[in-house]
Amino acid sequence: MNRLEIFQEVYGKDYMFTETELSQLQQVAELIVRECDQYVAKHWDEMEPWMNPGDLLTHFGIEGE
Repeated sequence: MNRLEIFQEVYGKDYMFTETELSQLQQVAELIVRECDQYVAKHWDEMEPWMNPGDLLTHFGIEGE
């Protein structure tokens, strides 16, 4: 899923983003990806093949689905 598809999932496909909204949402998405990258880089040596993918969700304070 690309960023626009994620935004459409949240707002609906018919929602028309202003340039400002889209720019701000893209900045938020980029910050999240950067944080994920930093988390994985920091914990890479500790990660085991059996680790739960939900650990990233926990790190970001997101409830599992």
